[in-house]
Amino acid sequence: MSDDCSKKRPASASLSDLDLSGMSGQTPKATETNNATKDSNLFPVFKDAKQTKKGKKAKVEDDTPGNTGIEQQLSQINEKLSNMLTKKDTGFLKQIIKDTICELKDELLKPLVHRIEILESDVMDQAKEIENFKKELTKKDTTIEHLTEENKHLEDRVRSDEDYVDKVTNDLEQYGRRNNIRISGIDGDANRQTSETTTTLVINTIKEKTGFELNVNDIDVAHRLGKYRQGKQRPVIVKFVRRQTKIQAFSHAKQLRQSAIYINEDLTKTNQEVLSSVRLKDRDSVKKAWSHEGKIYVIYNQNGHDDGPHELQYKQYHYWLNRPWPVRNTAPATRATEAR
Repeated sequence: MSDDCSKKRPASASLSDLDLSGMSGQTPKATETNNATKDSNLFPVFKDAKQTKKGKKAKVEDDTPGNTGIEQQLSQINEKLSNMLTKKDTGFLKQIIKDTICELKDELLKPLVHRIEILESDVMDQAKEIENFKKELTKKDTTIEHLTEENKHLEDRVRSDEDYVDKVTNDLEQYGRRNNIRISGIDGDANRQTSETTTTLVINTIKEKTGFELNVNDIDVAHRLGKYRQGKQRPVIVKFVRRQTKIQAFSHAKQLRQSAIYINEDLTKTNQEVLSSVRLKDRDSVKKAWSHEGKIYVIYNQNGHDDGPHELQYKQYHYWLNRPWPVRNTAPATRATEAR
């Protein structure tokens, strides 16, 4: 509020309370004496003029027929002038109006000011709540970051554990096949061929092609792989009773190759896919790949020269399995793999 509004006028103030004696030129005593007469109080100038005029021209006015009309006119003019406001009255009224406006302003703005104070208080409370929410969110974000990092470590550990489990499982399966070999090119295939017939065919073929003699007691079991198709010779899996017998049979692999008979280790599905991938997916960098005792070995081309055999580690299996197959061959090779 302005300073003007703070200075309130008295409630009993009115036009009649103003001291207008200065305007008439009368003393305060004369004003109190003539207070009952409105004309002499507010506009004494016209009264003095009237009396002076009567004093100087009393005789003339008494003899003038229009004297009564002039007095009436002067009386009317004096009455009208008495109702007019002076500069003092105008300033006083302005102050009254200003005070009234200030009072109305106070009355009208009081609820609004109260409402604004309430809103400001609510805003402050909400700002505090928002600040608390921000602090809680920051704490939760930090917790989430820790949990995410921990989860990543756990995932890496689980993945590592899964790889380890897969490796152990694959190694155990491969170990169970340590006495097995796969032979391709054995003739005499037939539908529903028995294990005894297959065993006899294997013994006779190896003896005929290499001179190495096997007997039935050296072989635990021998059987064909896959579904029979007329005109095609299915590969044979031979499980020897002793590992030493398997090694002796492997030693004649080169002689058997001359008769288009190939001996290879009986690899697990994973090992066989990895070996085929190494041989076929990057012929430019891989010079040679083979398996021995269930392990895969690779010789790489280094500027046209090989750098010796490298045992392929299990952690490298994913790299080769995820590489695309050559365009001309979109599936793993089915041709017989050559044993070293």
